[in-house]
Formats: sequence, C-alpha cells, structure tokens
Amino acid sequence: MIKEISEKIKYVTSGENPLSSDVILIYGDKATWVFDVGANDEAFDTIEHLICETLSEKEWNIQNELIGKRDVNIVISHFHRDHMGNLERIAKIPATGNRVNLYVSSYTNRYCKSGNIVDKEITIDDGVKIRIFPMESSHSKGCLCLAVNDEVAFVGDAIYPAYKTIDDESGKMDVCVDKFDNRRDYRKQQKVYNVQHMKSQLEKLKSLDVKKVFLAHEKNPLVRKEIMVVFLERIYNKREAGNPYIIQSDM
Repeated sequence: MIKEISEKIKYVTSGENPLSSDVILIYGDKATWVFDVGANDEAFDTIEHLICETLSEKEWNIQNELIGKRDVNIVISHFHRDHMGNLERIAKIPATGNRVNLYVSSYTNRYCKSGNIVDKEITIDDGVKIRIFPMESSHSKGCLCLAVNDEVAFVGDAIYPAYKTIDDESGKMDVCVDKFDNRRDYRKQQKVYNVQHMKSQLEKLKSLDVKKVFLAHEKNPLVRKEIMVVFLERIYNKREAGNPYIIQSDM
C-alpha cells in the first residue's frame, strides 16, 4: 500500500511475509529519491516502475534525444535484508533512460559491494533539500538517515535496540541485532541499548531541524521529534556507571 506524507513524499508500507521495510519515495525536481528498497514484491514493483518509466512523445526534442530524464537515487539505511533485499533484483532491471544511483555507508557496502559511500553528512538541493547522514545505532552498524527539508527525518531502524536472548540450557547470552530473526526464540528477549551510541544519537536528533521522525515497520511511523527525544532520554537516563549497555525486558 502506498501512503502520502506530503505532496512530494510518499511511502510503500512495510510487510511481514517476507519481512520488508517501508520504502520512502521523495520526488525532487530532477530525481526521485528512494530510501530503502524493502524485500517484497510490492516494494520491488514500485521501484521497477520508477526506473522503467517511459517518456511520452512530447518529451523528445527535435534531435530525437530524450529530455526530462529523471534519476532514481537510492539510499540504503543499513545492511539488513528487509531494508536492502531488493537490490539484487533492481540490479537486473534492463538499462533505461533513467539513471540509478546508490548511496550506502561503508559498512553496508561490504554486503552490497556497490554504491557511493557516505561517511559524513551530504546535502543536495533538488527542489527539496535532501540531507543524508550517518547515525550511530545500537541496532546495526553503518546506519544512514535521510532528512527532507524541515519536515521529516527517515531513520530506518537506527533508534531501535539490539536484542539479547538467554539460552534455556546453557544460560548463555546471545546478542542479535534483529528482533525479527526467526531463528531465535524471543520469549526471553531483552532490549539492549549501547550507552555511547545513544548519547551520540540523542545529540544528532536534537540538532536536526525537522518536525517529525519516521520509524520503519510501524503502523503509525511518524512521530514528533520532541516526543522521540523524550522517549530516548528516558532510556538513556537508566544507564549505570561502568556498564556500557542499558538492558530492558521486552514488553
């Protein structure tokens, strides 16, 4: 399902079978910006349409050359399959007049083996102000976020915790970044936040001049930034001296 945030921002809602992130679509003057590509058919079909969009006859000039071509610029939040699984299929789409550009963190690049590496904030004016920037995260290494104007920051899973489980037989702690990993039993799961990452994350969120934050996988993904900051500060304030982690039982 495609939902609208504003005239220039839409998103394909997340899915569960297979697990697939929301796919954000931002319509600039020269390019369509795509934040995450998901892992299911609906997400792929939407992106394929953007890439393969044909131009009408009126959009050919007198030299019979295409004009008004639109790039498709893809930004991947992090390396988990539900956010970048469709990259493999996108790479097989036949070449068209639309150019596809990929932006990833250096850590995500280890998995997709392609893309322009973003290791510090970049700003692009495309009729809308696009900012792509790294954010430290307990959930995953190499997270990128994308902010549009002063409207909204898309953070993927960056503010989520990692998850720690306890093996019933050995009592051993097992840390897993992804709550939705079907290989683990989460009845005894605990949320694990990295104190240093949370400190950096809070500083970054407070500095962002946006009204809302968009959280992946949520039924109501848009949250006012100040509410998100208060929520994270409550968790951060539970830190204990000498302990690099904050551990909470899952509700």
